[in-house]
Amino acid sequence: MNATSSANNEAHLPPGELPHVSVIVVTKGNHAEAEAAVKSIIATDYPPDRREIVIVEETDNPRPITGHGTRYVVLATRNLGVGAARNEGLRHATGEIIVFTDDDCLVDRDWLKELVRPLQANPDAGATAGAVLVPECGPIGQCENILGFPGGGIGFVHAARGRIMTTPTFSTCNCAIRRAVLADGLRFHEGFKFAGEDQLLSRAIAEKYLILYNPGARVRHKPRDSFAGVFKWLVRRGQAQVETVRYSYKKREHVAYIIHTSTLVRLLVAIALFTVLGIPVIPGLAVLLLIYYAFTLWRFRWARTYYRSVRTLALLPIVKLVMDIGMSAGVIKALFAKKRVES
Repeated sequence: MNATSSANNEAHLPPGELPHVSVIVVTKGNHAEAEAAVKSIIATDYPPDRREIVIVEETDNPRPITGHGTRYVVLATRNLGVGAARNEGLRHATGEIIVFTDDDCLVDRDWLKELVRPLQANPDAGATAGAVLVPECGPIGQCENILGFPGGGIGFVHAARGRIMTTPTFSTCNCAIRRAVLADGLRFHEGFKFAGEDQLLSRAIAEKYLILYNPGARVRHKPRDSFAGVFKWLVRRGQAQVETVRYSYKKREHVAYIIHTSTLVRLLVAIALFTVLGIPVIPGLAVLLLIYYAFTLWRFRWARTYYRSVRTLALLPIVKLVMDIGMSAGVIKALFAKKRVES
């Protein structure tokens, strides 16, 4: 049976019958939060006999996470990356639908039903994604969510406006994939040390199947909620961008994206223009910073619908600048690390 016919069978289940799902949670050095994540999954209103939870923990000191329908898998500490851990979870999963969420996420009670619903209604859909929000947190954490981190943040919810919409990609913070789609041998790339393996997999799926986004399938992801935490996180994402170029077959597309979004490149272009036009560099950059601040407030003006705090909105351009600088720093760090290895 091919993937399309299997997908059609899953989409036409008898009324009221939900597909069997496997929820995979991978964790390393984050045992307590993983326990909380699993507890929230067990508390969902999905029929327990139609759901299993596969917990993959990379540790040399296993402490089984238990509960109804759980399966605890131990990986010895080998630092093979999250892609390898997720693939290990796939080897143990038995469900028709494979679901992923992170170990630092808490899911809503109706999360699983909402995540599966678009797949039941749309036989051509190969995967779904859901909303990734943040719990109660400070203004920096709220800014992260407005700016699209993690997993698209509140921006995807705003774009969907309560409707199910198509999306070109998904994040393993909150996604579901038909097992039939993975029957072609699609798996997470295991070469990534930082992040990005889910983006490669989702884009490979999107070439053959629809990916749908349901804003009603909600998880809450722990934010960094500090300038230092945001900067370190975006440094890792910058390093992940370089890894994506390294492993992707669409290298030119990814390189163009990195250059187009690079704060460093924009800064160097601005300095070059100021020099050519005879404009003092420092005053010129100060004006550009003010324009950047105002433009960011205007671009994300819709965020006032969700976060009304003046402090949050005032900090938004600053948080974005920290993110942009962190991303560029991560790209540079990864490029120099590659050169050191090659030399």
